[in-house]
Amino acid sequence: ESINPKNDPAFQVVVAKTDVYLDGVRENVRTRETNLGNLSADAARAATGADVAFVNGGGIREDVPVGDITKGKIAAIFPFGNLIVVKKITGEDLKAMLEWSVSDYPAAKGAFLQVSGLEFSFDPAKEAGSKVLEVKVGGQPLDLTKEYTVAVNDFMAAGGDGYEMLANYKVEAEYGTYEEIVIDYLTTNGTKGSEVSGRIKVVETVAEEPEPVEEPAPAEPAPVEPAPAEEVIYIVVPGDVLWKIAAKYGLTYQELAEYNKIANPHLIFPDQVIRIPNK
Repeated sequence: ESINPKNDPAFQVVVAKTDVYLDGVRENVRTRETNLGNLSADAARAATGADVAFVNGGGIREDVPVGDITKGKIAAIFPFGNLIVVKKITGEDLKAMLEWSVSDYPAAKGAFLQVSGLEFSFDPAKEAGSKVLEVKVGGQPLDLTKEYTVAVNDFMAAGGDGYEMLANYKVEAEYGTYEEIVIDYLTTNGTKGSEVSGRIKVVETVAEEPEPVEEPAPAEPAPVEPAPAEEVIYIVVPGDVLWKIAAKYGLTYQELAEYNKIANPHLIFPDQVIRIPNK
Protein backbone atom coordinates (compact mmCIF):
# COMPACT_ATOMS: atom_id res chain seq x y z
CA GLU A 1 0.00 0.00 0.00
CA SER A 2 1.39 3.40 -0.92
CA ILE A 3 2.35 5.90 1.77
CA ASN A 4 0.58 9.23 1.87
CA PRO A 5 3.22 11.82 2.91
CA LYS A 6 0.53 13.96 4.49
CA ASN A 7 -0.32 11.19 6.98
CA ASP A 8 3.08 9.60 7.67
CA PRO A 9 5.04 11.39 10.47
CA ALA A 10 8.37 10.40 8.87
CA PHE A 11 7.55 12.54 5.87
CA GLN A 12 6.92 15.58 8.06
CA VAL A 13 10.56 15.71 9.24
CA VAL A 14 12.18 18.99 8.20
CA VAL A 15 15.54 18.37 6.50
CA ALA A 16 16.38 21.97 5.51
CA LYS A 17 15.00 25.46 5.01
CA THR A 18 15.15 27.63 1.93
CA ASP A 19 15.09 31.42 1.75
CA VAL A 20 14.51 31.32 -2.02
CA TYR A 21 11.89 29.71 -4.21
CA LEU A 22 13.28 26.55 -5.86
CA ASP A 23 11.96 26.28 -9.40
CA GLY A 24 10.75 22.82 -10.36
CA VAL A 25 7.95 23.96 -12.69
CA ARG A 26 7.47 21.40 -15.46
CA GLU A 27 7.91 23.82 -18.39
CA ASN A 28 11.04 25.33 -16.83
CA VAL A 29 13.04 22.25 -15.80
CA ARG A 30 12.39 20.84 -19.28
CA THR A 31 13.61 23.91 -21.20
CA ARG A 32 16.19 25.83 -19.14
CA GLU A 33 18.55 25.87 -16.19
CA THR A 34 16.74 26.24 -12.84
CA ASN A 35 18.01 26.50 -9.29
CA LEU A 36 16.27 23.27 -8.23
CA GLY A 37 17.81 21.53 -11.25
CA ASN A 38 21.24 22.85 -10.24
CA LEU A 39 20.78 21.73 -6.64
CA SER A 40 19.68 18.24 -7.69
CA ALA A 41 22.60 17.78 -10.09
CA ASP A 42 25.07 19.23 -7.55
CA ALA A 43 23.81 16.76 -4.95
CA ALA A 44 24.40 13.82 -7.33
CA ARG A 45 27.91 15.02 -8.20
CA ALA A 46 28.80 15.63 -4.55
CA ALA A 47 27.63 12.14 -3.55
CA THR A 48 29.42 10.34 -6.37
CA GLY A 49 32.54 12.44 -7.01
CA ALA A 50 31.82 12.23 -10.74
CA ASP A 51 33.23 14.78 -13.18
CA VAL A 52 29.70 15.60 -14.33
CA ALA A 53 26.19 14.93 -13.04
CA PHE A 54 22.98 15.10 -15.05
CA VAL A 55 19.33 15.14 -13.92
CA ASN A 56 16.69 14.78 -16.60
CA GLY A 57 14.03 17.49 -16.30
CA GLY A 58 11.28 14.88 -16.49
CA GLY A 59 12.51 13.41 -13.21
CA ILE A 60 11.80 16.63 -11.27
CA ARG A 61 8.10 16.74 -10.41
CA GLU A 62 7.52 19.66 -7.99
CA ASP A 63 8.83 23.06 -6.98
CA VAL A 64 9.74 24.17 -3.44
CA PRO A 65 8.29 27.32 -1.84
CA VAL A 66 10.23 29.43 0.64
CA GLY A 67 10.29 27.85 4.09
CA ASP A 68 10.77 24.37 5.51
CA ILE A 69 11.73 21.48 3.22
CA THR A 70 10.38 18.18 4.50
CA LYS A 71 11.20 14.60 3.57
CA GLY A 72 7.73 14.40 2.09
CA LYS A 73 8.45 17.31 -0.25
CA ILE A 74 11.68 15.67 -1.46
CA ALA A 75 9.80 12.40 -2.02
CA ALA A 76 7.22 14.30 -4.09
CA ILE A 77 9.93 15.96 -6.19
CA PHE A 78 11.59 12.60 -6.94
CA PRO A 79 8.77 10.04 -6.82
CA PHE A 80 10.29 7.31 -9.01
CA GLY A 81 12.91 5.82 -6.68
CA ASN A 82 15.66 5.95 -9.31
CA LEU A 83 19.16 5.03 -8.16
CA ILE A 84 22.17 7.18 -9.08
CA VAL A 85 24.91 5.35 -10.98
CA VAL A 86 28.24 6.43 -12.45
CA LYS A 87 29.49 5.54 -15.91
CA LYS A 88 32.74 6.48 -17.64
CA ILE A 89 32.01 7.77 -21.15
CA THR A 90 33.87 9.55 -23.93
CA GLY A 91 33.71 13.30 -24.47
CA GLU A 92 32.11 12.57 -27.82
CA ASP A 93 29.19 10.77 -26.20
CA LEU A 94 28.95 13.43 -23.50
CA LYS A 95 28.47 16.02 -26.24
CA ALA A 96 25.94 13.71 -27.92
CA MET A 97 23.96 13.72 -24.66
CA LEU A 98 23.87 17.52 -24.66
CA GLU A 99 22.79 17.58 -28.32
CA TRP A 100 19.90 15.24 -27.53
CA SER A 101 18.99 17.32 -24.48
CA VAL A 102 18.40 20.48 -26.54
CA SER A 103 17.31 18.88 -29.83
CA ASP A 104 13.64 19.88 -29.43
CA TYR A 105 14.19 23.31 -27.84
CA PRO A 106 12.15 25.44 -27.19
CA ALA A 107 9.59 22.65 -26.81
CA ALA A 108 9.51 21.21 -23.28
CA LYS A 109 11.27 17.84 -23.18
CA GLY A 110 11.61 15.38 -20.32
CA ALA A 111 15.12 14.48 -21.53
CA PHE A 112 16.32 18.10 -21.13
CA LEU A 113 19.32 17.95 -18.80
CA GLN A 114 19.98 19.91 -15.63
CA VAL A 115 23.76 19.87 -15.18
CA SER A 116 26.57 20.03 -12.64
CA GLY A 117 30.32 20.12 -13.28
CA LEU A 118 29.96 21.55 -16.77
CA GLU A 119 28.57 24.50 -18.66
CA PHE A 120 27.56 24.71 -22.29
CA SER A 121 25.97 26.99 -24.87
CA PHE A 122 23.76 26.14 -27.80
CA ASP A 123 22.10 27.81 -30.77
CA PRO A 124 18.48 26.64 -31.24
CA ALA A 125 18.48 27.94 -34.82
CA LYS A 126 21.05 25.34 -35.91
CA GLU A 127 20.15 21.85 -37.12
CA ALA A 128 19.60 19.05 -34.61
CA GLY A 129 22.92 17.42 -33.80
CA SER A 130 24.84 20.66 -34.39
CA LYS A 131 23.22 22.99 -31.85
CA VAL A 132 25.82 22.71 -29.07
CA LEU A 133 28.51 25.36 -29.53
CA GLU A 134 30.84 25.23 -26.54
CA VAL A 135 31.23 22.83 -23.62
CA LYS A 136 33.48 23.18 -20.58
CA VAL A 137 33.96 20.45 -17.98
CA GLY A 138 35.43 21.67 -14.72
CA GLY A 139 36.25 24.94 -16.43
CA GLN A 140 38.23 23.25 -19.24
CA PRO A 141 37.14 22.77 -22.88
CA LEU A 142 35.54 19.40 -23.55
CA ASP A 143 37.97 16.85 -25.05
CA LEU A 144 36.02 14.54 -27.34
CA THR A 145 38.64 11.79 -27.01
CA LYS A 146 38.91 11.91 -23.22
CA GLU A 147 36.84 9.79 -20.81
CA TYR A 148 34.70 11.48 -18.15
CA THR A 149 32.81 10.01 -15.20
CA VAL A 150 29.13 10.90 -15.41
CA ALA A 151 26.48 10.49 -12.69
CA VAL A 152 22.96 9.78 -14.01
CA ASN A 153 19.93 7.87 -12.82
CA ASP A 154 19.62 4.16 -13.61
CA PHE A 155 16.79 4.84 -16.08
CA MET A 156 18.98 7.06 -18.26
CA ALA A 157 21.99 4.75 -17.76
CA ALA A 158 20.03 1.94 -19.41
CA GLY A 159 19.28 4.13 -22.45
CA GLY A 160 16.02 5.67 -21.22
CA ASP A 161 14.73 9.07 -22.34
CA GLY A 162 16.59 8.62 -25.64
CA TYR A 163 20.08 8.33 -24.13
CA GLU A 164 20.97 5.14 -26.00
CA MET A 165 24.62 6.24 -26.12
CA LEU A 166 24.87 5.34 -22.39
CA ALA A 167 23.51 1.81 -22.61
CA ASN A 168 26.72 0.02 -23.64
CA TYR A 169 28.94 1.56 -20.95
CA LYS A 170 29.40 -0.46 -17.78
CA VAL A 171 28.25 0.85 -14.41
CA GLU A 172 31.33 1.93 -12.44
CA ALA A 173 29.50 2.52 -9.16
CA GLU A 174 25.96 2.61 -7.74
CA TYR A 175 24.64 5.01 -5.11
CA GLY A 176 21.37 5.83 -3.36
CA THR A 177 18.18 7.32 -4.72
CA TYR A 178 17.75 10.99 -5.65
CA GLU A 179 15.59 11.34 -2.55
CA GLU A 180 18.34 10.04 -0.24
CA ILE A 181 21.17 11.93 -1.94
CA VAL A 182 19.33 15.26 -2.06
CA ILE A 183 18.29 14.99 1.61
CA ASP A 184 21.92 14.32 2.61
CA TYR A 185 23.08 17.24 0.49
CA LEU A 186 20.53 19.65 1.93
CA THR A 187 21.41 18.58 5.47
CA THR A 188 25.08 19.54 5.02
CA ASN A 189 24.98 22.20 2.31
CA GLY A 190 21.50 23.75 2.30
CA THR A 191 20.59 25.49 -0.96
CA LYS A 192 23.75 27.58 -1.38
CA GLY A 193 25.37 27.53 -4.81
CA SER A 194 22.20 26.46 -6.60
CA GLU A 195 21.35 29.84 -8.12
CA VAL A 196 20.98 30.07 -11.91
CA SER A 197 24.48 31.02 -13.04
CA GLY A 198 24.74 30.39 -16.77
CA ARG A 199 25.50 26.67 -16.77
CA ILE A 200 23.21 26.46 -19.82
CA LYS A 201 23.31 29.38 -22.24
CA VAL A 202 21.04 29.93 -25.23
CA VAL A 203 22.80 31.81 -28.03
CA GLU A 204 20.22 33.39 -30.32
CA THR A 205 21.22 34.11 -33.89
CA VAL A 206 20.29 37.71 -34.62
CA ALA A 207 19.46 38.53 -38.23
CA GLU A 208 21.13 41.67 -39.51
CA GLU A 209 18.77 44.52 -40.20
CA PRO A 210 18.85 45.60 -43.87
CA GLU A 211 20.09 49.08 -44.70
CA PRO A 212 17.20 51.52 -45.01
CA VAL A 213 16.30 52.40 -48.60
CA GLU A 214 15.17 55.92 -49.29
CA GLU A 215 12.00 55.87 -51.34
CA PRO A 216 10.64 58.75 -53.43
CA ALA A 217 7.85 60.73 -51.87
CA PRO A 218 4.52 59.36 -53.09
CA ALA A 219 2.10 61.53 -55.02
CA GLU A 220 -0.58 63.12 -52.89
CA PRO A 221 -3.55 60.77 -53.10
CA ALA A 222 -7.11 61.91 -53.39
CA PRO A 223 -8.91 61.76 -50.04
CA VAL A 224 -10.79 58.51 -49.55
CA GLU A 225 -12.72 57.03 -46.71
CA PRO A 226 -10.22 54.86 -44.77
CA ALA A 227 -11.03 51.17 -44.74
CA PRO A 228 -10.83 49.38 -41.43
CA ALA A 229 -7.34 47.93 -40.90
CA GLU A 230 -6.95 44.20 -40.56
CA GLU A 231 -4.74 42.42 -38.05
CA VAL A 232 -1.30 41.25 -39.17
CA ILE A 233 -0.41 37.55 -39.14
CA TYR A 234 3.18 36.83 -38.09
CA ILE A 235 4.80 33.37 -38.38
CA VAL A 236 7.46 32.64 -35.73
CA VAL A 237 10.93 31.70 -37.05
CA PRO A 238 13.78 30.04 -35.10
CA GLY A 239 15.42 32.53 -32.75
CA ASP A 240 12.31 34.67 -32.32
CA VAL A 241 11.25 35.84 -28.88
CA LEU A 242 7.92 37.46 -28.12
CA TRP A 243 9.26 40.80 -26.88
CA LYS A 244 11.21 41.37 -30.11
CA ILE A 245 8.13 40.60 -32.21
CA ALA A 246 6.05 42.92 -30.04
CA ALA A 247 8.59 45.76 -30.28
CA LYS A 248 8.58 45.47 -34.07
CA TYR A 249 4.91 46.39 -34.07
CA GLY A 250 5.01 48.98 -31.30
CA LEU A 251 3.51 46.67 -28.67
CA THR A 252 4.58 45.16 -25.36
CA TYR A 253 5.03 41.43 -25.11
CA GLN A 254 2.29 41.39 -22.43
CA GLU A 255 -0.19 42.91 -24.91
CA LEU A 256 0.80 40.39 -27.56
CA ALA A 257 0.60 37.45 -25.15
CA GLU A 258 -2.87 38.51 -23.94
CA TYR A 259 -4.17 39.08 -27.48
CA ASN A 260 -2.99 35.60 -28.55
CA LYS A 261 -3.91 33.92 -25.25
CA ILE A 262 -0.30 32.73 -24.74
CA ALA A 263 0.00 31.36 -21.21
CA ASN A 264 3.82 31.49 -21.10
CA PRO A 265 5.08 34.56 -23.03
CA HIS A 266 8.66 33.28 -22.72
CA LEU A 267 7.91 30.10 -24.69
CA ILE A 268 7.01 30.34 -28.38
CA PHE A 269 7.74 27.90 -31.17
CA PRO A 270 8.91 28.05 -34.80
CA ASP A 271 5.96 28.19 -37.26
CA GLN A 272 3.62 29.39 -34.48
CA VAL A 273 1.06 31.92 -35.73
CA ILE A 274 1.10 35.24 -33.85
CA ARG A 275 -1.78 37.68 -34.54
CA ILE A 276 -0.78 41.34 -34.33
CA PRO A 277 -3.68 43.53 -33.17
CA ASN A 278 -4.61 46.86 -34.73
CA LYS A 279 -3.65 49.91 -32.75
